[in-house]
Amino acid sequence: MEDYLSDIISSLSFQEMKILAILSEKESDAPFKAISRQELMHESELSVSVFQKYLERLEVTKTIEVLKDGKKHRIYISKYGKLALNNL
Repeated sequence: MEDYLSDIISSLSFQEMKILAILSEKESDAPFKAISRQELMHESELSVSVFQKYLERLEVTKTIEVLKDGKKHRIYISKYGKLALNNL
């Protein structure tokens, strides 16, 4: 499991780590602390298409969790995302 996590962490791009750092700085680390997709995109200063690409990858690697409520999406950093930031 540690090898898998190490592989995931080493494959994250600078921009993906930036997204994780934003979530960490905002202390968005639990469902009740999740921030909106729009707020996160604004903070990341990425275009919609690039942001969506990174967000999908972070969700697949389980470094973020996305709470979906209809069209509203709220996002928080997962325990694996925290590990990724701590292993820089």
